[in-house]
Amino acid sequence: MYPLHPSVSRFVRATVIALASFASPAAFAQLPIIEPVQRLKPPPDPTPGGQPGAQVQLGWAVAADGDTAIISVNQGHAAYAYRKNANGRWVYQAALEAPTGGFTGYGAALHGNTGLVQGSVNSQSAAFVFQRSQGQWTLTQTLPASGAVPWASHQLVLTGSYAAIGDAGSNDCRGGVLIYDKVGAGSYTFNTNLYASNSEECSFYGSVVAAKGNTVLSYGTGAGKAAVFVRDGGVWSEQTKISHPNGNTDRAFPFDGHRAILSSGSRSETDPWSAVVFVRSNGVWAPEQTLQHPYDPDEKLRIPGVIDGDRLVVREFQGRMFLFERINGVWTATAEFAGAAPRQCGSSDSMPDLKLSLTGNTLFAACPTTATPNPVFDGRVLVYQVPN
Repeated sequence: MYPLHPSVSRFVRATVIALASFASPAAFAQLPIIEPVQRLKPPPDPTPGGQPGAQVQLGWAVAADGDTAIISVNQGHAAYAYRKNANGRWVYQAALEAPTGGFTGYGAALHGNTGLVQGSVNSQSAAFVFQRSQGQWTLTQTLPASGAVPWASHQLVLTGSYAAIGDAGSNDCRGGVLIYDKVGAGSYTFNTNLYASNSEECSFYGSVVAAKGNTVLSYGTGAGKAAVFVRDGGVWSEQTKISHPNGNTDRAFPFDGHRAILSSGSRSETDPWSAVVFVRSNGVWAPEQTLQHPYDPDEKLRIPGVIDGDRLVVREFQGRMFLFERINGVWTATAEFAGAAPRQCGSSDSMPDLKLSLTGNTLFAACPTTATPNPVFDGRVLVYQVPN
């Protein structure tokens, strides 16, 4: 099935608004289906690293910006850059190789022509900075960083002026976020470490990091909360802490600058909580809306994936994935993604979440544990075209 044409999308919006006035769940029984338009071909890399004779897992992180995406592996000698060509197809561009004695790892970030890839050198954790010039990627710097958290893969963020790197093991494992200021193309210098106030030992703040503009969110797995830091006049300070209404926030919290999606940390099927959208207004964070399942009021939407302006993606625990759009101030399900969330991409310490990234109207959905016949790479990365 082909992706929705913009005119169809406008029809869907109008239809959803009309149906929203009815109380019956059956009103939402037929959401449009968005099929993937492409499955990325694995890179042509005969020496990916990892254990001899073993496959590496492609898709532990997808960092996308504009017409470029960086796809990471669990452990290899490189992460891989893809670029959208003139025909709208995403094709392999280059291997972003670790320095001699090093490996790349789970996390990746991208902003413009600068990429950041998690890894290690001589068994010391690091973050590798890559700069693209005239289509060529070059390793420009290696930054100190704490060890990767495999299930998260979201410890790295790049903005136009700084890099934020989770430092969950520091400060008696209270954790923090390393801030490196950009001083040139592919060049950064250390500024500060953002420590959450009143944190207890082994709060592990920095296990997951989100950032945009002058705001950084740092999630602590031991604390079950996200600390919000803001920059004013070049100085960083803690603004507040936010958590899911049930008091136990999960480790995923997509953030777009003024909104974040928080989910319950409970894995129980009887947990009554769905994901909640929080919004910041005049420096104050408050719940905006609990996301309701479009088909079954008793089914919960547990796993938030990505938010960008008036669109967000969220899914069931090990189940279906939905597009929500903010229509007349209300978050409403407008489409379902086909084939995006196989059960093998679950949400547990031993099984990675589906990795999502949204750039413009392109959504990437990666499952690194999908088995493939490829002798080098396991993993599957699907590409969707989201309606306008």
